[in-house]
Amino acid sequence: MQAWSEDRLAGVPESWQAFGERVRAGLDEAVRDTSRDDLVLVVSSGGAIGRALADIAGAPARTAIELNLQCRNSGFCELIAGSGGTLRLLSFNNVPHLESPARRQAITFA
Repeated sequence: MQAWSEDRLAGVPESWQAFGERVRAGLDEAVRDTSRDDLVLVVSSGGAIGRALADIAGAPARTAIELNLQCRNSGFCELIAGSGGTLRLLSFNNVPHLESPARRQAITFA
């Protein structure tokens, strides 16, 4: 992933930059025309989540990669959409549906 983010791979179907633009366009579309009280569910993979969160925080590609590697399967993040397309991270990688002793074995990583 680091080589991809540094454009050191030939023949990839999508550049790191284009991937980031596509992820952001998807988020922008998901929150377009929403109001403060609206809730929106976006289902995605760890790679897109890591990329989105790093971009929201203004962090480098390495952070996006690390966030991706930390994503738990079926974990969720909460974002707050503000005016002007601003997105802010409220919570990351939550799995309250798996935290009971009987379900803890179901916590896995992507």
